[in-house]
Amino acid sequence: MKLNKLIKACTTLMIGFTMPFMAMAQEGATVPTPKESGKQEQIAELEKEFRSLSSKLSEIESEAMEKDEVSDARNTFNDMVEKEVLRANPDLEDALEERSKYQKYIRTAQSGGELPEGVDINDVYSQYNSLHQKVMPVEQKVMQKQELQEVYREYQQKLISQMRSIDDEVMTYIERQREIRNEYQQIVSEGQS
Repeated sequence: MKLNKLIKACTTLMIGFTMPFMAMAQEGATVPTPKESGKQEQIAELEKEFRSLSSKLSEIESEAMEKDEVSDARNTFNDMVEKEVLRANPDLEDALEERSKYQKYIRTAQSGGELPEGVDINDVYSQYNSLHQKVMPVEQKVMQKQELQEVYREYQQKLISQMRSIDDEVMTYIERQREIRNEYQQIVSEGQS
């Protein structure tokens, strides 16, 4: 039971805490109108708290990723996914290589490093997102394989364990983010009624 909870929390790490808060409204939900200022204030407060938690979790994750055990587990997982993607669709080889290049630029920028001359971070994000959209459907398909799921769980366990050793409140932060998402969805749902 605890392992399942941990895995669910890990999934939040992979897709949850670094995404922009307002993107949650993209599933057809509408943001309350200006005359509902009380709700807009609530949303603004939730967004502020969410971003603060995201920033904190991102810093902790970055620190955890510096540990060989975690980065090795991530690399093993990424390598296995890439091999399976290429096995499923060999035409994606160039897209995977390009996406990897842009991902390195993003990590460099996020850690405060300098990008090569002439490289614009906005273009990097745009190119990365375009390539990711192309590769993602195949990745999602191959991720259904049991072997990849096991390697993913192992990586996530190492990441969470390391993050918890850095800050023992990590799970509290993740749970609060989940609560914020739920509160946000509730406010948006009420605004649609």
